[in-house]
Parts: sequence; structure tokens; C-alpha cells
Amino acid sequence: MLQQVHHRQIGQEWTPHWHDEWSVGVVVAGACHCQVDGKPWFLPAGTVMLIAPGTVHTGALLPHADSAAVEVLMWYLPANWPQSQGFVWPQTSSFEYLPDLAKAAESVDDLPAFITWLHQAIPQLGLQEKGQSLPELSLQARQMLTQLQQMLLSGQTSVQQIANKCGISRELLHRQIKKWTGMAPQQYLRTLQLNRARHMLLDGQSIAETADACGFADQAHFTRWFRRCFGYSPGDLLVAAQAQ
Repeated sequence: MLQQVHHRQIGQEWTPHWHDEWSVGVVVAGACHCQVDGKPWFLPAGTVMLIAPGTVHTGALLPHADSAAVEVLMWYLPANWPQSQGFVWPQTSSFEYLPDLAKAAESVDDLPAFITWLHQAIPQLGLQEKGQSLPELSLQARQMLTQLQQMLLSGQTSVQQIANKCGISRELLHRQIKKWTGMAPQQYLRTLQLNRARHMLLDGQSIAETADACGFADQAHFTRWFRRCFGYSPGDLLVAAQAQ
């Protein structure tokens, strides 16, 4: 399922997080100050962005130039959707200043219009060298992160508990996760929980059930972290999913 989200709150910030989907976005007004895969970016109005699945990123929306407003449009595409639609797709995240395309995105209101717009945008993304990002994960790193995800799903949410299970010190676990993901272990584990929660909500689970299953103290605690991570509440996600 494709999802479209509008962000219009001045000063809105996202904690470090990632999506399992491709993220396609347009800065319509103001500017987005962000960090993607360990590298800072300043994205003014008119920028079109593409963020690869699993890429850790964060950001903040602020007014810029003569605009007192902020607005970012985002679409989230299942990882295999571009290929299923026949797109020749970039292999990495990309950001390009394309004001005409950004303006055209404001009138995209259904899937056919989005696909038409995307056919114009994608050939212009990924054309420039983007500099150094986090190192590619080794087999050992991928195995460790997979093990962390499995332990989280089994109910082990303590960093010390996970370090003990892996047979390493808490300090070494902290260094390795920071090196591999750019995130502290507690941030990484919380984001794993929130991504799992997002999928559970889209699969039809209630907010209360999801909060409990993902280890949050209560529904308010879950909603607060969910909004900080994704920029919208669990309730917003359910309303958008039902509308689609």
C-alpha cells in the first residue's frame, strides 16, 4: 500500500529512524534541515528527495527565505513496488533541487497522477555523487542486527540483557551498533519497536494492543514516541489507511 503524508508543523522534528519502504518527498514551503545516512543536508522549498529503505535519517522543518510556512509531502512505497511498476530506479538516496516538479507535486491527488509525476522525477534523481555515507554492513554486522531484531520480538528490550545474550559487554554493543547504524543502541531498539508497531497498525491491530505488544508503558507513551519518530500519530495512520 502506498501512503501519502503531509507535514505542516513549524519546528517539527523527527528522532533518528528509518522506513522499510522507499520514501519519496517534496519540500513545498520552508526548508528541511536533515541528516541522512550520517550526512547533513539543507533542503529548501523546491527540493525532491528519495530515501532508500533502511536508511537512518532525522530532520526538522523550519521557515526559510520569504516563507513563514513549512510543508513537506511524503509518499512511502513498498520496497519492491518501483520494480513491479517497471521503473528504472536509483540504487541510493538522492536529493535534487527541481522546483517545477516540486510545484507539480502539489496537485498530485491519486495514484495515476502520482505514477505520472514519478516517471518525470525519477530520471532526474540519483544523478550526482552524494559523498561518503555510513560503511556498508559486513556479514557479521547484518547477523548481529538480525539477532537484535529477533531478541526484541521475543520480548528482550534491555540493552544489557541483549549484550549478555550476545556474550559481549554493554560498551562493545554500544560501539558496534553506533558504528553500524549511526544510532545509540536504545535509539535503535526503540525504532525497531516503532517500525514493528507501524506494521501492526496497518495489519489491523488497535493502538492499545500495539502499544502493549511493543513494550510501551501505555498508549500515551506509545503515541508520543510514534509521533516523534514518524511525524504523525498512530491515529493519523489508521485514518489514512482506512481512507485508502
